[in-house]
Amino acid sequence: MEIKKILKFVKFEPGDSPKTKFGGQPDWLETPQWPISPELEGPMRFIAQIALGDVFPECKGKIAYLFMTEDDDQYIDGTWEPDGGENAVIIQPSGGYSLTTEALESGPSREVFGVEVVATEIGEGELEGSRLGGTPEFMQSEEYPGPKEEWRFLAQLDSCSLPFEINFGDAGIAYVFLNRSATEGKFLWQCG
Repeated sequence: MEIKKILKFVKFEPGDSPKTKFGGQPDWLETPQWPISPELEGPMRFIAQIALGDVFPECKGKIAYLFMTEDDDQYIDGTWEPDGGENAVIIQPSGGYSLTTEALESGPSREVFGVEVVATEIGEGELEGSRLGGTPEFMQSEEYPGPKEEWRFLAQLDSCSLPFEINFGDAGIAYVFLNRSATEGKFLWQCG
């Protein structure tokens, strides 16, 4: 058994410092960098922001912002791939990114939810639940955005446990990673 940091979604309470939250609008630390979908040529949907210090103490003061292209009327290819161009992880401050962005303060999102991080024991192979850090439990085969030794695991987002609907395929799970210097992030998703 491993102790994992499970996310419990709660009413969002604004605070003095940016913190982990899902939906709402990003609390930008620097100039906004809203990623633009290559296929739709418009802003991607904001999913969440994760305070990196919640997982990696040496990254205190940094935020990872997660985005994905969504359209209720058409299928968007490439949202599941770490380099498909239809999802993004923006790191601030001082992060790098390879997508086109615009300095938008706000854009497409969902209702805002805060999180409470609950440490709990989880057995190997237990997929359910969204969590921070630890070891990813892949639905399919192990899949990192590049060589495993160059990426560290930040979060696992289970579409069935999120407080709003998101298209990670059929009951899919997203996996979020950071490079070793915490200047670049990527995510991918798998479904059953």
